[in-house]
Amino acid sequence: MRRSIPRLAVLSVLVVLSFSGCGNPGTANDLTGNYRADYEQAVEQLSLNADGTFVQEVRVKRDDRTFLAYGRWRYDSRNGDVTFSEGYLRVLDGFGKLNPSFPQDTKRLTIVSASTHFGRVRMNPYAGIFFEKADGK
Repeated sequence: MRRSIPRLAVLSVLVVLSFSGCGNPGTANDLTGNYRADYEQAVEQLSLNADGTFVQEVRVKRDDRTFLAYGRWRYDSRNGDVTFSEGYLRVLDGFGKLNPSFPQDTKRLTIVSASTHFGRVRMNPYAGIFFEKADGK
């Protein structure tokens, strides 16, 4: 019986740690900063500014072309969604391939989920690809 108590304590700590630090960022201020995503087709840099504007830089790997986009963003803390205005470059299609309309496909709103994982903010613009915050939390 004595051996089961330490095991139970360790298991409890592991369960608590696995759920701690995960969830939605609290405010838009938690999201401001610089993000980076490096994946098969491109490298993206994304800056979310405190005034609600963004700058997106996309370097396509196959031909080393670089594209810049500017616009506005807003954060909904109820569900963790970041909405980008027209101007956001949608690099990938729904199948993980380069969007055939890229870079012209900028005429619609884009919604990206934001979350925190162990205190670090990241955004998920495409399945399995994350923007990791490059400048601290």
